[in-house]
Amino acid sequence: HVQRTGKRPAANRCNSRGLFEVGRCWRKSEKSERKKMSTTDIFVDTVLNKNNFLNIQSLYYRNLLARIASYYCFMLEGIFMGVFGRYLPTIQDDLSLSDSLLGTSVLFVYLGTVGVSPVAAFLLRNYGSQIAVNIGAWLFIVSLPILSFPQSFGLLTFVMFNYGFSMGIMDISMNNSAILTEIVAGKPLLGS
Repeated sequence: HVQRTGKRPAANRCNSRGLFEVGRCWRKSEKSERKKMSTTDIFVDTVLNKNNFLNIQSLYYRNLLARIASYYCFMLEGIFMGVFGRYLPTIQDDLSLSDSLLGTSVLFVYLGTVGVSPVAAFLLRNYGSQIAVNIGAWLFIVSLPILSFPQSFGLLTFVMFNYGFSMGIMDISMNNSAILTEIVAGKPLLGS
């Protein structure tokens, strides 16, 4: 039985259905508190509350918008990684880097992606997946053009790390959002 209180649940406590509680605690008492919940929290809350048949149609449209947003985020990441891969030879020529130095700088992209997990978990737990996806997407969008500015190898590795950091925030949060969208839809929507 899920307790619907104003207290924040323990970090790893599951509800009776085996799902981890996402973002803020599950509230339903007041409309003002419901507005504070993220969209995915409202989806899951509405689906798990069997007595709430009034919001089924709005739930369908909200889930449709969440699916479109998930597809857009996956498309954005794919396009940006393609642009990034295409731009690597230009970076190598501009900075006169050897293949090993270019490979080392690309390694920092993936170090940034791995190192961002605690930050993404904090954003998802405290602000919900919608805000975390927005933060990650905007950081990712801003970080790609910055890759053209470095004039030294040290600055390039720093910029590559930041690019990976922003990509990791977006990647983790958009996958979380996509999983919640699939839970609400009750069927697989995104290919693995």
